[in-house]
Amino acid sequence: MISNRCARKSLVTNCNSIISKNYLRFLVDSNDRAMIWDEFLRHFRFCDEEDSGLSDEEQERKGPKNRPKHTRKTGYIKPRKTFWRNSKQLLKALWVVFVFAAYPFYLKAEILNDTKNETNIILFIGDGMSLAQWQTGMIMSEEPLNIERMRSIGLVKTNSLTDFNGDGPSHGTAIASGTNTRKGAIGISPDGKPLKSIIEYAMEVGLATGIVSANTLLEGSIAPFIAHVESRIQKDEIAKAYVKQAPNVFIGGGMSYFQKNENDRDLLDELKGKGYNIAKDIDGIGNTRDRKLAIFTSESSMPDILHGRGNIFTESVRSAISFLSQRNKGFFLLVGDMFIDRASHARNTELVGLETIDLDKAIGIALDFAEKEGNTLVIVVGGPEASGMALTDGNIQKHEVMAKWAMHGMIHTGTMVPMFSYGPGSENFQGTMKNTDVFFHIKRLLFNECTKNTK
Repeated sequence: MISNRCARKSLVTNCNSIISKNYLRFLVDSNDRAMIWDEFLRHFRFCDEEDSGLSDEEQERKGPKNRPKHTRKTGYIKPRKTFWRNSKQLLKALWVVFVFAAYPFYLKAEILNDTKNETNIILFIGDGMSLAQWQTGMIMSEEPLNIERMRSIGLVKTNSLTDFNGDGPSHGTAIASGTNTRKGAIGISPDGKPLKSIIEYAMEVGLATGIVSANTLLEGSIAPFIAHVESRIQKDEIAKAYVKQAPNVFIGGGMSYFQKNENDRDLLDELKGKGYNIAKDIDGIGNTRDRKLAIFTSESSMPDILHGRGNIFTESVRSAISFLSQRNKGFFLLVGDMFIDRASHARNTELVGLETIDLDKAIGIALDFAEKEGNTLVIVVGGPEASGMALTDGNIQKHEVMAKWAMHGMIHTGTMVPMFSYGPGSENFQGTMKNTDVFFHIKRLLFNECTKNTK
């Protein structure tokens, strides 16, 4: 017969059995309380080798050494220590049982906390935007711009490998992959080899990914995040890259490039085969539970803000953030706006200001989400400055701006562009840096490779 005292003592003395945290996670996830208790019993023995194996009654009959002793001077019966020793052991045993019973709940809370602490990064690229373009929007807006909420500010060099004046593809490739390449190259190195983008890195570790474009999904500044081709004009190949890479969500124009083409490939059917819900309207999809989502806002290019685009761009950003935030894991979202660049190339001051304000509204949606969640970093960086815009006159009270351009046509300058950031790790994007540095800072933060501090 095994005594209760023996069981209690053994329960405490054998608590050095080690159960791996990962195995306990498996038990917790299984929600099988019986399995958890069986595992507990397996790891804790209820008898030890030093015990005699006799019951308390048998030990009492064995001899006087187990009986209380009289003191010589007072005749006082000295109480046995067994009661106190066993009581302490019992308390220890109960504490072990309590800890083991509570540990599954601790693990569940820890897992939820780990999920909450996953870093989300939302990256905005505003093509052609340097200080003049941003200030035009600030002056024309009747309300302060949302970027004024972003206190971490830096300057980014946009020069390509082969030219002083960079362009959308080379700048996008630098930010997407951390490699400086020649003008016109989409996601490839100077010797033509594919460069893994931040979206591809994120997919490898199971993070959710998304792309939103104010115009088409094939634009030169966002294509390097998804495709690897020689030139931005290879739009069919860029469209195929969306099928191959399969980000969780992408929203933008250019649906015609995904329909049946001259090679008899219907990319829309292939996307459906990969589990995509394909839509032409962003209304009503914000709470969808689909695993993947593709929304096409137009058959070809989108109009500018003066010709009927409305709030499609801002609502696209809102929908993408809502969709990705339901994945219960960290995410990376790329948002590209090309309309400020085109307005600046066209030397249209009013359109530059209005498009800047529209982009800023989309940034405000991301900032509101970041402030609410607390684990989201928002970065806004310009693309190579468009045509050398300079503000020559204006009236701040009347929200009027006058500007001139140093260069005409689709030309970019080599001036640095501003970068604004808000959220955990935003201090890494302060100061002056190369566009390739942006990639490495994002990668370290997205994959928890450096300490993050919220500002």
